[in-house]
Amino acid sequence: VVQVCRALDGMPLAIELAASRMGTLTVAELAARLDRRFRVLGDARNPGDVEPRHATLQAVVAWSYELLAPVEQRLLCRLAVFAGSFDLDAVHGVCVVGTHDADLDTDDDDLTTLGVLEALVDRSLVIADEQGDGTRFRLLETIRQWGDARLVEDRAAFVDRHARYYAERVGRFRLEDPAALARELDNIRLAIQHALATQDATLAFRIIRGLWRHVSVSMSCLEAEQWSERALALPDTDDHPESFWAHVLIAAIGTIVADSPRIVRAAQAALAVEERCGLEPNPFARWWLCIGKIWLGEYDEAGRAGADALAACKPHQTSLRIEILFQLLHTTVYRGDEPDDELLERWRAAKAYAKTPLEWFSVNYAEGVIAARSRPLEAADHFEHALEALEAGGVRHSIAGAAVLYVGLLRGGDDPLAALAALERCLAFYRAERVAFGLRRMVRDLTPAFSALADHETVAIIDGAAAPPVLRPVLIADAIARSRAALGDRYETFLGQGRALPVDGLERHIEGRLRHHLGR
Repeated sequence: VVQVCRALDGMPLAIELAASRMGTLTVAELAARLDRRFRVLGDARNPGDVEPRHATLQAVVAWSYELLAPVEQRLLCRLAVFAGSFDLDAVHGVCVVGTHDADLDTDDDDLTTLGVLEALVDRSLVIADEQGDGTRFRLLETIRQWGDARLVEDRAAFVDRHARYYAERVGRFRLEDPAALARELDNIRLAIQHALATQDATLAFRIIRGLWRHVSVSMSCLEAEQWSERALALPDTDDHPESFWAHVLIAAIGTIVADSPRIVRAAQAALAVEERCGLEPNPFARWWLCIGKIWLGEYDEAGRAGADALAACKPHQTSLRIEILFQLLHTTVYRGDEPDDELLERWRAAKAYAKTPLEWFSVNYAEGVIAARSRPLEAADHFEHALEALEAGGVRHSIAGAAVLYVGLLRGGDDPLAALAALERCLAFYRAERVAFGLRRMVRDLTPAFSALADHETVAIIDGAAAPPVLRPVLIADAIARSRAALGDRYETFLGQGRALPVDGLERHIEGRLRHHLGR
């Protein structure tokens, strides 16, 4: 019932008309048909019992529509191509600029558009919501369906204009302002669905190129991955230069779900496109290849890919340079070594340019990794500063939960129950932030705690399921050796179970072990 009322925009007449259908439809059956509301609710009442213009929902909307000036009618119908909310810039860019509408496309500015939009707001046909950084507009779904049905022959043209507008706009979103992308995600989704439906690979890849860096900060990685795979499946895309970015996006998602082979495959596919199409060397695919090779334990290849990524960086790409050096520092730690003077010098030179919350997060996170082996409390301070940088900037990041874990892990010292309590807090962080992230990227750092508690089966499962450790590779190797000795031949059985576990299966297993050890 709530779903039906919301779908009908809370309009009393629409709800009354829907209620009159309860003699022949269940609520679920009615809800499933509200995308055709004018037919479902039409003639649901006896027109002789009420004033004619109130006889059906369609009649009411038609009556309001007829009161509009022709220019207002045209703009209202064009607004039906938007999904969710939109701003004045989008209205002007999609519905006015280049349409050669004598009443709207008259000036270089958007004041005429604003005037007509205000008239629609005054008549309650468009809703205006004031937000901190401006005004957002939206149509009631009932009005949107009405306008969409009246675009007729112009509909395809305006849907295409909408998609191309957002393909250009998506490239302007900044990582430091994830809320901006979140506000436009409904329209971006509509734009890429149009590109895929019309098999316009160039348009689809343009949108993906603008989105790929946001998948770990502002949006659903699963949805973005599906878009990329569908775009790559379009005809004649193997040698499309822009397909490079679809592979890069898939590699980025591989880091979120900690799927090392996927990262490497996608990064290598991007580099193959680069070679086939004669593109300029791009640092991003090499960066992801470096990360994938790190997680596979192929540190020499990771180092070469990281060096190639640095060489391909442009002088203005300071944020990327920080991220690449961050991964090269990880490579050193994974080897069990200390960073050499040359790497540290390059790191200090790059981090001096850190300005944004995400850059400061990366700087402090990397400093925590550097200090973790010999200065655990100092490392914990760095991880706390990393989290503070995100909080101050209002930014979510897919590895922020790992920093939550490492603070507790390092401050808890050798206390295994304190380490597991830190993991519990980490999981709570991910659920609260709704970040698309599995356990694979940090849970291996908990193997010393599980081994100390004689939970050797869980150590073996983690060994099979998790990515390489971040903080304590030597301690983890010792813990795995103890558990392997304790289990004997059974270790391989549990190791195989871990390798077969999907991320959600690993999460359920770990949560069960946490409840057991922490007495929850």
